Amino acid sequence: MTCCCPTCGQALPVDPVEAEAEAIRQWCRSNGVAILLGDCVRRSDAALYLGRAEKTLANWESVAQPIPVRRLSGRTYYEIRDLAAFVVKDSSR
Repeated sequence: MTCCCPTCGQALPVDPVEAEAEAIRQWCRSNGVAILLGDCVRRSDAALYLGRAEKTLANWESVAQPIPVRRLSGRTYYEIRDLAAFVVKDSSR
């Protein structure tokens, strides 16, 4: 998703986190994954996107918490932007 300057037409720099967030949203749409209110996904869907086990994400939460979580009625959710920031940060290592 490239944006252009309305004046000169040159491509504007793209925020890598926002680009990854859009890629996650597209992945959700193409795989039938529900994007919940607040732009969140369930832990199971986040684990599937990251290629990790749900238990791994649960362990991260109890130890290091590299991805912030939201809780509602005992369920864990991840904001898409937080997942994207994690993926961008992890890929830059």
